[in-house]
Amino acid sequence: MTSPCIDHKKESIGSCMWCGKMLCQLCIAKQQGKKYYCDKCVKSLGV
Repeated sequence: MTSPCIDHKKESIGSCMWCGKMLCQLCIAKQQGKKYYCDKCVKSLGV
C-alpha cells in the first residue's frame, strides 16, 4: 500500500522526483514519462 497524498488525502501514484513529496493525480504539475514533479518544484526548477 502506498502513502496517501498529503494535500488531497487520495491514494498517491508516485512521488516528486526532486523533493520526494507523495503525489496524487491532482498534485502532479508536470510529468515526464514516469517522472513526476510537484508544483513547487516545477516553479523553482523551471522544468
